[in-house]
This record gives sequence, structure tokens and C-alpha cells, in this order.
Amino acid sequence: QGVAFLNARVRRGPALCRRILAPRIGCSSNAATMGRSRRASARYQGDDLVTDIRVPSFSPDDASLKADPYIAFARLREEDPIHRSDLGYWVVSRHEDVRGVLMNREDFGQGDFVENIRLFYGPDFDVMGQRAYKWLSEVFLMQDPPHHTRVRGLVTGALTAKRVRAMEPRIREITDRLIDGFAAEGRGDLIDRFAYELPVRVMCDMLGMDPEDDRLPAVINAISQSFIVFEARALTDTELATANAQIAVLQQFFESLFDERKIAPKDDLATALVQAGGAEDAL
Repeated sequence: QGVAFLNARVRRGPALCRRILAPRIGCSSNAATMGRSRRASARYQGDDLVTDIRVPSFSPDDASLKADPYIAFARLREEDPIHRSDLGYWVVSRHEDVRGVLMNREDFGQGDFVENIRLFYGPDFDVMGQRAYKWLSEVFLMQDPPHHTRVRGLVTGALTAKRVRAMEPRIREITDRLIDGFAAEGRGDLIDRFAYELPVRVMCDMLGMDPEDDRLPAVINAISQSFIVFEARALTDTELATANAQIAVLQQFFESLFDERKIAPKDDLATALVQAGGAEDAL
């Protein structure tokens, strides 16, 4: 969406926030008012960076944001580019700042996964008791080094540039077929019928699945309903229950697929992933 959320991601506490965030909004380290964007000022109270902002607190599940996110994002960029949400995290909205956060692996990281999720649900929410969030906590995108570095290295070792280049004609074929499917009807939901399906079908093709495999529709449906846990907001009870159930579908499917490749290896990505790493460092 063009913003970065900083909550427990900041590794080194208030001192780091002071050093990195303050210069972006014209702050110095004294206790007086320290700088102004067009409608904002910031100052320190002890170790806390306090902003006097007229911009409404950013919440990703705000109904007006869903209806038209561009107005809210534009206002953040122009008036409060380093925004402190009432939900307990910072929202960084300008391209240079977002890139700086994402590329600064020394000072920023994922932080405490459980506490990050509790920002949206409250301190008593059982994060790891939810199958979908437990799965999300183990995804290497949500990990800090050294675990992230190890798993990323194994994945990129299996997903070689040669393998990706060889997939281009097949990716074009899958893309054309998906577009033709709703173009013939004159209309279609681009998210449901293309944006979700394309990466899933490409992934399954790379894994060596038959495109006519009768399990594929269930996998596509499970991904579209369970990956909602990546959204930085509290899910409804129904959404969370559905995500938990669909993650179970995905786990069962991939465990079965990888077991098949252990017994009968093929020249596909699933086999490469199964074989990645040594006996003590298997993916």
C-alpha cells in the first residue's frame, strides 16, 4: 500500500527512534518544539518522541481508507510522513523513508511477532493459539537473521535464475489463459480471477503439479482466504476461523506433495526444495 509500519520492528528502542526518525521531521534532541511539517510539530518527552498532529490516527481497517486509500496516504505524505498511530506503531509513508527502513537491516527488523499481532487484538489475544498466525510466525519473511538468512539462502538456492528464465513461456501461457477466461465474458473480478490465481498457478506449475490436478482449486481458494493474515489489522472472528481452517488445508496439501517428492523425485521445484540443504540443514 506504499507505507511501512514500525512497531516492535525497531530493534534498539527510543534512542534509535530519535536518531532515525527525528531528522526526517526536522527534530533536534532538546525538549522544546523541534520542527514542523505543514501541520505537525514534534518534541521529546524523556525518551519518547511526541508529535502534535492534526492528521487522524492511521488505522488499516478504517472504512474510509478502504473506500479511497489515496486521500489518506496523500495526507500522510504531505502533513505527517512519520506518523504515530494510536494503535501503537509508526507509519512511514514517503518513498525515500520507506525504502530506508526496508533496506536498513541493522537497525530495523521484525521484532517480537506475538507483540506485533497483539497491537491489533489486545494484550490477552492468544496469537500462537491461532493456526494461521502460528504458520505466519514461521514464514521466513517474518523472521530476523540468522533464521531468515538461512532459509532465504536455501530457497534461493533451489529457485535458480535458470529455472526462473525457463518458466517465462509457461508464465505467459498461464497469464493468457486466465485473461481469456474472463475477457470472453466481458467482465471479471481482477483480484479473484487473476491476481490471486496467477502467482498460485505459476507456483504450482513450478512445483511440478499437473494444472488439471483436482486439488488445485482448493489450494487457490485456501490461499485467497488464509493469506488475509498478512494484513496489518484485526481480523473478524469469521475471517480468523476461516484462515485457520484454510491454513490447515494448505499444510496438509504441501506435506503430502513433499512426501511424494521424497519418495519419487522429479525435475521440479518441489524436489529442489525437498533436497535443499544437507542432512542437518534441510529446508
